[in-house]
Amino acid sequence: MYDALHASPYPEQKLHFRTFLNVQGRLLLRAMANARGGSESQILRILDSIVDLEFYMPVREHRVTRDGGANLVVASELEEDGLVPVGFYVLGGAEVQFLSHQWVPPTPTLALVPVETDFSTLPGRVGFQPALADAGPVVYMVSSYIPNRGESSLRGSPELELHAFVRNALGDFVSAQCAGEHRAVPFFFDQDEASWSGPEVMVLPEDGIGTNPIQISVWEDDETACGLSGGRPPRVDPDVIERYNAWGPRATVTVSLVNQVKVVSFADLAVPLVLELDPDGLQADDEVGEARIPSCWTSSGGTAFVLRYSNPSHDSNGWVKLDYRFGQRDPICPPPSCVVHASGPDTATPFAWVTVTATTSNCSDPVTYNWTINGSPACGDEASCTGQVGDEGSYTTFEVTVIDGRGATPSDALTIFVPFQGCPECLVPAKSRAGRSVGGVR
Repeated sequence: MYDALHASPYPEQKLHFRTFLNVQGRLLLRAMANARGGSESQILRILDSIVDLEFYMPVREHRVTRDGGANLVVASELEEDGLVPVGFYVLGGAEVQFLSHQWVPPTPTLALVPVETDFSTLPGRVGFQPALADAGPVVYMVSSYIPNRGESSLRGSPELELHAFVRNALGDFVSAQCAGEHRAVPFFFDQDEASWSGPEVMVLPEDGIGTNPIQISVWEDDETACGLSGGRPPRVDPDVIERYNAWGPRATVTVSLVNQVKVVSFADLAVPLVLELDPDGLQADDEVGEARIPSCWTSSGGTAFVLRYSNPSHDSNGWVKLDYRFGQRDPICPPPSCVVHASGPDTATPFAWVTVTATTSNCSDPVTYNWTINGSPACGDEASCTGQVGDEGSYTTFEVTVIDGRGATPSDALTIFVPFQGCPECLVPAKSRAGRSVGGVR
């Protein structure tokens, strides 16, 4: 078994259980038959009558460090949402109670689970994805953050799929395209960790949308992956369909033609979004989240769409950054406000020359600077201003106002105090040698 697992060409070194028993695992098959008091053919018939199974070590460190010895835990999980798995030690047979579906014991663990791998063909290089050249008017995903990827630890790496639903003439949102790890570039997408970024994934070409609303969601596939082309409706438990139906009307991305120009915007259709979902409770996909629209987006580039579940509270599960790379966007986020910050020393010695610097952010070029010192113009159009402060106990205020290319006029000021020399109790503003207030106030 150790050699067979290490020789497996499939992801995570998985093996098809029945095929293994019938070839390299005849000794294990015989032991199973003896334990049941039956024949090997009876065991194989039983396996043919139940869900197809695969086995492997889901934890990468276990695959690397295990030496083939009997220090091993064997566990099985037929339903991710069912009872928490229970395993046992090969040596001694002691039971191992799992803490959760996401927990695996530190001892090397062998998992027997329903098949998620296509064993009918040897894996190719679908996982290799060169940088994707701009393919023109397309919806892309450029990055994502998905903390809960809908896969238990015994099931190994998640098989996330990105589904694009487009409304048809009947008003239903049908799965027009999906991206996943079993698709070829440019629809190849493989996310095993919480964070993912590029190369960007094509979600749906513009001609697949037309002038129709579009809704995008993420699912974790357990049985049948996206096909070679087009989309497929996610398979879900009937209660998931009920939750989506109860979700009701909600805004989505819409594409319309205005004066022969495609405009991509957000709109509440005022009717429930009826998604094409396949009610298959036995081989259900796990819901990861629907990409809900933001309040606005920038005129170009990717925009983060929060993923939300269909449950009544619509809990969030991270985000996907989508880039609708065609048409004119509306509504556009207002640009961030232009701000300026004046920085320099808070105190100085009598009659010292000091420099105050203005730092701007979110300001459009060209930017001009207007300085005053104690209300009088000074320094000209520069990002810094140097001036002389007064005697002991005096205050000198440097103020800068900028005007940016959009006409914004933010300002900021810095007041510098000259402490009294040789008077420790007078080092803070508002006290003189005699304890009296200064700065023109007695």
